[in-house]
Amino acid sequence: MPSPRKEDTNSNELDGGSDSERENEDLAMLKIVLRKLSVNDQTLLHRHVSHIPDALHMLWRLQHPRLNFDLMQRKLHGSDLELFLQEMITDIPSIKFRSENLQDELNILERANIGRLLHVKCCIITWEKSASKQNTKFPHWPFLALPKLMSNLTDLDVYCPVQDCFIDQFGKLEALKIAEEISKPAMEAIYLSGAPLKCLNLSGSHTYPMCCISYCKQLSNLFVNLDTFLAGQNEILKLPKLTELKITEIRENKDTTKALANVVQTKANELVGIQINCIFEDHVKCLSELALNRCMNLTELQLSNCIFAYQDMAKLCLPTVITFARFSNCPDLTDEQLLDFIKANAQMEELLLDQCPELTEDLLHGVLKVRSSGNKQVHLLLRIAKSPNLWDTYQQNLKYWTRKQSILKMESLESSVSEDIVMHFDLAKENENL
Repeated sequence: MPSPRKEDTNSNELDGGSDSERENEDLAMLKIVLRKLSVNDQTLLHRHVSHIPDALHMLWRLQHPRLNFDLMQRKLHGSDLELFLQEMITDIPSIKFRSENLQDELNILERANIGRLLHVKCCIITWEKSASKQNTKFPHWPFLALPKLMSNLTDLDVYCPVQDCFIDQFGKLEALKIAEEISKPAMEAIYLSGAPLKCLNLSGSHTYPMCCISYCKQLSNLFVNLDTFLAGQNEILKLPKLTELKITEIRENKDTTKALANVVQTKANELVGIQINCIFEDHVKCLSELALNRCMNLTELQLSNCIFAYQDMAKLCLPTVITFARFSNCPDLTDEQLLDFIKANAQMEELLLDQCPELTEDLLHGVLKVRSSGNKQVHLLLRIAKSPNLWDTYQQNLKYWTRKQSILKMESLESSVSEDIVMHFDLAKENENL
């Protein structure tokens, strides 16, 4: 067995040999790169060799606005990766970690002597959800190091399950997205953290804890699924600065109408825009019970997947101060019903019709008649998608309708049907009524 001293000597010799071999390899690689350049480019590099590091720094900053460890580890290794990180660390505003490799990625930063990411404002934490790794467990303790590492973080997207309290330690956090399950203690710690959270997106299919969310005094945008909304509606309505509430995963549920009616009643003066996917209950009954006509500042209305069942529009208690409206996938909406709606909303400036097959040319002539009468004419922009009777008629009589553009103008529209419920609130409107 060789002595320790001899081992050290051999080790040093090997290390020296490794360094020399590495230098030779780097030089050979550099020659290969330079051969790909023209003589003009080679002389340019030679003339400005002192500026090459700065030029590369600018190039990397443009090519890599976000540090993606998965991508960079496939391109760079060892000291090359460490050099890249050291050069870029003050210019990278965004970073992407992998939850299942988080400790390895933190180790890479440590080897590069990077203890803080003070310039990072945005962070994404991904989770491998392929079929083979769906239930793969990963250590959660490395997450506890992230708040100190990124103390100036303002925007965080988490796509993995969250068990431990660490998100609440980001003292400057303004926007948070959680796509998987989160423990109740971790969620409540976020609510009570005092962070200036303005946007919270709970996009997963889980029922998220809502207790204490009213402590988020700056929260203005909240995105939750239907079950979360139904379970936490009372806490949600206590949010003092809520301006947008988006409810996803809408399905048939008898409690939805009652819960929405509660929001409308509580925030009737503040509600300025509403988008409703009407699939959750009897459509006509739902609209009547919401009684949107009590919302005197409601100027935007969007209804999708709605069956009107030839009901008198006046009985649906719809608002009468609308300036923008959209009807999407309303298969039985008739000319007469829509014309009644237009008459009731004399100040409406834009109307979008998407997948409303029962509408015909009679609607257009009716609009002309209604909007031409009276002393004040309000121009109406009518945008149409997948409503063939209406659009084909317009195209066939294009010259005629062109002459009427001062009253009624028509445009084509890309078809898209919303599956969510979205409410917009204007807090100033409530103050006007105090």
